[in-house]
Amino acid sequence: MNDYVLFNAVRFTYLFFDERHRPMESYDISYAERFEYDKAENVINNAIPPADRKNWIVMEASPSAAHGETEREEMIESTENSVIMQELKTITEAAGRLSRYLDELDERLSEIDRQQSDVLHFIEQYDLNACDGFKVYKLLKEIRIERRGIKNEMRKAQMLNRAEFARMNYYTTLKKMSEQDKRNDYTPRILTELFDLRRSGSKEFDIERRKIKTGTD
Repeated sequence: MNDYVLFNAVRFTYLFFDERHRPMESYDISYAERFEYDKAENVINNAIPPADRKNWIVMEASPSAAHGETEREEMIESTENSVIMQELKTITEAAGRLSRYLDELDERLSEIDRQQSDVLHFIEQYDLNACDGFKVYKLLKEIRIERRGIKNEMRKAQMLNRAEFARMNYYTTLKKMSEQDKRNDYTPRILTELFDLRRSGSKEFDIERRKIKTGTD
């Protein structure tokens, strides 16, 4: 029978799955996912990050399981007015929102990458006149600018998700993010002269793609 739940003994939370079957946490046992005992242990070993597994225990969900529920109630009662408890709740909820935001950004990046691939394949397959070529250039530029914005946002969210703000002053972290945005300059891998022309102020783009030497040349 599904009479067991997963309880985090550090954060005093219960595990449940959202609509996308992602593990989430709640302070309310009524939201907790019910499992058979073996299934609950399997979730700990496969759905919980390794570093966090030691904090999770399998406990009975029924009210008769006084050893687990009573202990939890006593811990919460003793700290319910504590500033630390309130901050812990705030951090846990913020971490959940940040994780969901990262998932949304990842989906947006995947979508924009598919759009970029469509444009590149269109350029590969069709010959265009100057007017149509410029239109496709503008479309590709719009896609690249949007993609860069998503990548920058993901980097900032990942910095917070790694809790870098806990190892340094919060405002120092924000300053670091701003500085990285300003340094967001691309380093060409092959066609360096293409970028050199623009950076030198030249408006001429009479340039041929550099031939890449191979071992058979």
